[in-house]
Amino acid sequence: MKKLILFAFLAMAAVPKGNAALFISNNTDCRVVVQIYAHDITHGTCVLQSWRLVLEAWESASYNNVASINTDLGWLNGQTAATTGGTSVWGWDGAFFNGSGGGGVGYPGTCFTTTTLTVPNTCLPVANVTATWGPLGSNTILEFNP
Repeated sequence: MKKLILFAFLAMAAVPKGNAALFISNNTDCRVVVQIYAHDITHGTCVLQSWRLVLEAWESASYNNVASINTDLGWLNGQTAATTGGTSVWGWDGAFFNGSGGGGVGYPGTCFTTTTLTVPNTCLPVANVTATWGPLGSNTILEFNP
C-alpha cells in the first residue's frame, strides 16, 4: 500500500503542467494583487491576461478552468477564452503579483522564467513573501507564503 501511495504522488509530481483548475492561496497577513496569464486554442501562450484579482490576508480563490475567468474575473482587452475543448486547448501559464514590488511566477518556457519568487513584503511584520507556482495533479496551484 505504501508503494502505491508513493507511486501516486510521484506520478502527480511528474505532470509538467496543470491545465484544469487553478487554486490561489494567500497565506500571509497582507493583501496580494494577482494578474493571471493563460492560453487557449485561439490565444497563444500568455496572451490571455486577467483583470486584477485582489486577495485579502488569508483569502483564497479558485477557477475551474481558463474559460471560467470569462464570466468571473474577466480577461483584458475584451478577450474571451474558448469554452469547449477542455484541457487539450487551454492552460494556465503564470501570474504577476503586487505590481512594482512583486514579480512573476509561472511555468518556465511561457512568459515566466521561475516557479518560485521571494520579494520584500510591503506589509510588515513579515520581511518577505514567497510566491510558488506549480502543478498539483492535473491542476495548478499558486501560493503566497511568508
